[in-house]
Amino acid sequence: MSADREIQHVIVPGRHHLLTRFQAAYLGELLAGRGRDENGEPIAVAADAVVVWAVTSANHSATRRNPFPGHRREAAIEILAHVGRMPSIVVPVVDVAPTPRFAEITLKQIGYATAQGVIPAPETAIIATSTPQVADMYRGLGYRIAPMERDHSDAPRTPWQLLDDLMAGSDGWRADAHAASLDIVDRYGLAAQAREIAADPVIGDEGGLTQTRDYRTYSRAFEDAAERKWPRRAPGSCPAASSTWAARRGRCSSWHRRSRPWPSLT
Repeated sequence: MSADREIQHVIVPGRHHLLTRFQAAYLGELLAGRGRDENGEPIAVAADAVVVWAVTSANHSATRRNPFPGHRREAAIEILAHVGRMPSIVVPVVDVAPTPRFAEITLKQIGYATAQGVIPAPETAIIATSTPQVADMYRGLGYRIAPMERDHSDAPRTPWQLLDDLMAGSDGWRADAHAASLDIVDRYGLAAQAREIAADPVIGDEGGLTQTRDYRTYSRAFEDAAERKWPRRAPGSCPAASSTWAARRGRCSSWHRRSRPWPSLT
């Protein structure tokens, strides 16, 4: 890690469902050269430094961990950047399976999305995150960490805490949310959508079936229902009612072809 060269890029990785007033103020102070890293060392920032918002799981929406679509999250960031006159670039990062190389993947995506215009090297970039696990990954690649909410004297609420409030039906999140997020959430009715998702017992954290349900259970339930309905079939229906569904499907198709020829079109 190097604290000698000026920082050109402030990387802010996260899902960014809700932006906070604290985030905007913190990043503004950092760009003004008044920030310190997690070790208490001052962060020297170049006059033309840019905030790079890496929006992770940008292709996921309508799940408990990703209730808002990526384009809405991106829109809120653009509003914050415009209103706050904060030089920013927004980079969508697709969802990937858990991997210790996620930080590396995100950094490569930043380079790709900007046509290699932004190459966030450890000497000229700093990672702004309060999540310890995320900080560990970037620290392992040689990057300095700006801790944001973590261990801050004001104990600001994190975006995740605000999102938990919103999905639980509370309006307490609004007090700490940035006006850009308030605008997007209200304009597109995202709070109501998120609460519907949270209340759905079938949807899991990432949008699939919950951990207490699995595909085989659901598949077998449908098959059992078919088994119960076949004995009540109408006269003239397929006689293969006692066989399994998979076998019956093939036998009945054959039976229907024999017993019910296509009508003449002439």
